[in-house]
Amino acid sequence: MDFPDTSFLCSFYRQQVFTPLAFDYMDKLDQPLSVSSLLLFEFHNSLRLQQRLFKNDRTRGFSRNEAEGMFRGLQSDLRTGLLQLVIVDWTDVHGIGRGVERETHFRTRPPLRRHPTCRYRAASWLRGFS
Repeated sequence: MDFPDTSFLCSFYRQQVFTPLAFDYMDKLDQPLSVSSLLLFEFHNSLRLQQRLFKNDRTRGFSRNEAEGMFRGLQSDLRTGLLQLVIVDWTDVHGIGRGVERETHFRTRPPLRRHPTCRYRAASWLRGFS
């Protein structure tokens, strides 16, 4: 079972550099493309971010109308069965991730050294939000 990522959905629902590849991939599928609730959440948040970028700077992101059109397209594809919402057992996913980590020796590098004042800088930066 293949799971797309947010960038795949963005390419499928909005003309971008990789849109032709996304269309080719979807054309070759003989079953619905599986999506998780986490992917749908990420896609929706990505659309919201792009709207905010566009609102602040018209050269970045895209409009609310375009974002809503993309989301309506996704909802339509869920209703018609082009996309299929799959319930994911996140405990299994995390276990697979830990297995991949062990197999690839992901943690073979030494831990990063932090500057002694890093904690103070982060704390003072975060205070600006309270």
